[in-house]
Amino acid sequence: LGVPTLADVTREVIVEGCIGETLAAAEAKAALAETQHACVQAALAIIYLDETQHAELAFRFLGWALSIGGQSLATIARTTFQQGLADVLQEGTSETVSSAYAEVGQLLPSERSRVRSKTIHEVLKPQLAELGLAGR
Repeated sequence: LGVPTLADVTREVIVEGCIGETLAAAEAKAALAETQHACVQAALAIIYLDETQHAELAFRFLGWALSIGGQSLATIARTTFQQGLADVLQEGTSETVSSAYAEVGQLLPSERSRVRSKTIHEVLKPQLAELGLAGR
């Protein structure tokens, strides 16, 4: 194993941090709104806060990396985001979750897809634009 490059770390941060943690925060928030169980609400509130902080850290790192990485890193970041978002939108789910699971913090597959799509369009894509990574 070699030492990871800035490009390697940036790819990982985008997929796991920027995309993954942002979606996890949105899913926790949506699940929190669905449950009436106090202990599940408490756990989901902690998860939401934790995932939100991780996503914010990932975006701060990405902003820093882009500030020193030049155009080649911006191209890598843009491509990584495009592929990562496409993968998320194409993800199917074969899991079957009963409505009883929703009461204890598990989103139904259709709701999870809706939350992910909304988060991509309302949170992640505006973040990309702010970082100068939208389109092209």
